[in-house]
Amino acid sequence: MAYRITLILVFFSLFFKISIAQNKTKNSNTQLTIDDVYNSTEFIYYGLDFSNFRLVEPDRINDGAEIKNIQFPSWNSYLLNEISMNKMAKWFKKTKVIYNPVAVTVSNSKVSEKEVVARLPFKSDINDIQNTISTYEKPSSANTKIGMVISVEYFQKKPKEAAAYIIFFDISNGDIILSERVVTNLCAEGKGLTAFWGQSCMFFIKEYVDNIYSKGL
Repeated sequence: MAYRITLILVFFSLFFKISIAQNKTKNSNTQLTIDDVYNSTEFIYYGLDFSNFRLVEPDRINDGAEIKNIQFPSWNSYLLNEISMNKMAKWFKKTKVIYNPVAVTVSNSKVSEKEVVARLPFKSDINDIQNTISTYEKPSSANTKIGMVISVEYFQKKPKEAAAYIIFFDISNGDIILSERVVTNLCAEGKGLTAFWGQSCMFFIKEYVDNIYSKGL
């Protein structure tokens, strides 16, 4: 049993890299706090936002339109099929999670096709992400105060790696309450572009819940 546990720990140390304290962001401008995130019974899940994203894969440098118009929706659909709102509510210990992709769909539609694919490694700026979230249209229901969005930073083919910010924010003004940058080396080998990086997005959430969010409960 001890040998098996050791192998599992070695596996996770090799394949998971999760940035925690050094990438944690708390916005002092919002009136909501981290406690509100944990104590709330529900939140609105906005989806995968690719506004501050690059696909680092030089061979696809001319495929910006395809990545934007086909893959952005496909990656969002893949994640939704893999992780239902009931499952997400269970993971985050909430009564319910409401899916509202309208704001992210609009945001993703504004991405420049010429910039979405890059030759060199990319790093997004949390201030740019804050600016993006501040433009989200407010949902008609005012009952739910907290939103959650995954701001995908990059998918990089060589070396194989994906990164994203898991963000909770104040719906009333778009101010970030809490953000964590998550990096993973896990993806679905040889299953097409959608599943290849779609599974990385699934790992973003699962590893965030298991290794970061759950520690605050």
